[in-house]
Amino acid sequence: MLHEKSHNLALKLAKSEGFTSVEFLKEWQGYDLFVASSTETAFTGLPDYILVDANNARWANPDEAESILFA
Repeated sequence: MLHEKSHNLALKLAKSEGFTSVEFLKEWQGYDLFVASSTETAFTGLPDYILVDANNARWANPDEAESILFA
């Protein structure tokens, strides 16, 4: 499903929270999966995953993030 629209949706969400970029990782359970990053700030904890379907981007919840990380 990766295309310019899903990348733009993920990037818009990431930038709204202070991140500077997103990187596509893979398709996961029907979503395009991105990880948000920033060159200016170090983050700790679970990765900041963004899930994008055909029309919406949202942050992965903690259970989803653990499932993605430890899959």
